[in-house]
Amino acid sequence: MQNVAFAKALFTLLLVLVVSSCGTISTRDYGASLNTNPNEQGEIPDPSVDEESRIYIYATAQPYTGNLGGRVGADAICQSDLPAALDGYEAHAILSYSVNEKVNDMPETFGLPTTQALYAYGTDAVIASDWNDFLDGTLLLSMEQAGVLSANTIYWTGNETNGSVSQSNCSGFSTSVSSNVGQIGNASRSDVGWTAFQESACNVAQRVLCIGFRL
Repeated sequence: MQNVAFAKALFTLLLVLVVSSCGTISTRDYGASLNTNPNEQGEIPDPSVDEESRIYIYATAQPYTGNLGGRVGADAICQSDLPAALDGYEAHAILSYSVNEKVNDMPETFGLPTTQALYAYGTDAVIASDWNDFLDGTLLLSMEQAGVLSANTIYWTGNETNGSVSQSNCSGFSTSVSSNVGQIGNASRSDVGWTAFQESACNVAQRVLCIGFRL
């Protein structure tokens, strides 16, 4: 009988200790730990920017030849492929067409914010910490790593490494003549190759990168 009583007392003591230790984990602490978890790519989203105001990078659903219809046509394609969850966003193609229509002028031309991080739509991976970082020749993550496109997918850019226009731009992305060429980027590259990988004949269909943001 003494052994039974001792066993019961020991069990009760252990139970009290377990309950007491569990009680130290508060709901607030657990919630805070969730808010600082990095995403699958290892990046921690910037909590200072509301998700509804983030700048997102995404790609067109299908490839196109170099005849995109110039800036108006290319932007219309990006607007058409804008994810439904980004309804109300401005959408533009990340392309350079001429010395007066180039990527590094997009903030001035379209009112694109320059101090916010650029995210991959669908994964929330941080591709660049801000607009200058986006155009400095090196991305934090390649388009493949960020989940925008699959490995080695090619897309039109018309860019030099700093967002200025390349001489190879399919005549402002208005022709699909095979003798003309356009600058392309590679989704697996996070160095200058992401935007100035090599040239492609304009009759070859390539994807287009798009940017979506709220004014």
